[in-house]
Amino acid sequence: MILRPFTENDCRAMYRIQSKPEMTKYTPDEPWMSMDDAYNFLNFAKSLYADQQVIKGFRYFFAVQVKESGVVIGYCGLGGPEFDRTLTEVFIVLTAITGEMGMQRKRLTLC
Repeated sequence: MILRPFTENDCRAMYRIQSKPEMTKYTPDEPWMSMDDAYNFLNFAKSLYADQQVIKGFRYFFAVQVKESGVVIGYCGLGGPEFDRTLTEVFIVLTAITGEMGMQRKRLTLC
């Protein structure tokens, strides 16, 4: 898997992932309702990449992409959780969309 900054090309994949209620069940987010939500997220993530100062409650988001196929299967990052910005957490949200993804998920579980 590859971790990389988000680009505009990732908006459709992120909408596919974040519009599913099961993908936001354990997060403070609601399922996305339109592609506008994906573009708003992209603009937010890009603003964090551009900010050179450490800001209170910072967050950084990265696309998780399958190396062999180039398919974006989720996101990860680090930053202050919604419930306590004095902490820093590492977070990852992944979805399985093909048989290939199942193998990737199994490898992740074993690590």
